[in-house]
Amino acid sequence: MNNNFKQKLHETIETIFEKSNGCKLDDTIFVKLEDENAFIADFLGIKSKQAFFISVLFTLNLRTPSVVSTYLQNHFDCSPIRLLKYRDLLVELQESKHIKIGNSSDGTFTRLKAEIYTINRLLNKSMMSGKKLDMDIVFLLKSDFDILNYSSIILEERSRNQCSLEYALNENQRIIYSFDSPFISTIKEMKMNTVDLFFYFVVIYTYYNHSRSISPRDFCSNVFDDSNDKFNFLQTLINGNNDLFKYDLLSINETEYLDELKIGISKKTKDILKDCGLLLLPEISKNEYAFGI
Repeated sequence: MNNNFKQKLHETIETIFEKSNGCKLDDTIFVKLEDENAFIADFLGIKSKQAFFISVLFTLNLRTPSVVSTYLQNHFDCSPIRLLKYRDLLVELQESKHIKIGNSSDGTFTRLKAEIYTINRLLNKSMMSGKKLDMDIVFLLKSDFDILNYSSIILEERSRNQCSLEYALNENQRIIYSFDSPFISTIKEMKMNTVDLFFYFVVIYTYYNHSRSISPRDFCSNVFDDSNDKFNFLQTLINGNNDLFKYDLLSINETEYLDELKIGISKKTKDILKDCGLLLLPEISKNEYAFGI
């Protein structure tokens, strides 16, 4: 794209920012900026109203690395409840990796935590340069280890309630199934359900991250909202009824206490990884741990 497009892009963003100042987030603002929002939406491949918020966040991000929700309220001159009306649009932008939503506390226990919005670094670069960017994370993942790492990132976002359970499970499956490698092909043939697939990749990532095993109770607490879902999945692991154990893909330690329960990869999983050319950690004995060798 040439400099003329870049100039038009920035002028359009500036128009949206200026006309949205003090608009109180009244519905009429979206009508007044219909053409401008449509132009940005087409460039970024997002919804018109999302383009409105992205333009404002992008401009505010030029002043500060992260935008607190109170900054948006002050800019729009609106109440927190009015901004809350459009939170689903912002959550969708987070799930599509255009922005990241975090939390901030004012240091007291009398107020709810404010949200912090940060523009994706690559998106920021795209809007600065006027060059289109494919936001699909798939094109940034180059190896099986990238895929495993991405599963851990999804788990972290889910544990912080930055995405829904449905999104976490579907996004993890989408990323895995879109990649082509001997290891991923082997996994696809097993036809795991989304929860088992997520858990399996997190367990493998944990092994490569030198932790060797994970607490299934912690995983369930971080992933599931519903207590029954937590209990039911945990029970399938404890009882060995889960398909991951039926296929002999995981190993579990024997203990009487739930908080001591740990799950790691099995010998069969190690063999699969070796056969697919993935380097494994060396086996370390208890004596080697003890003497720090």
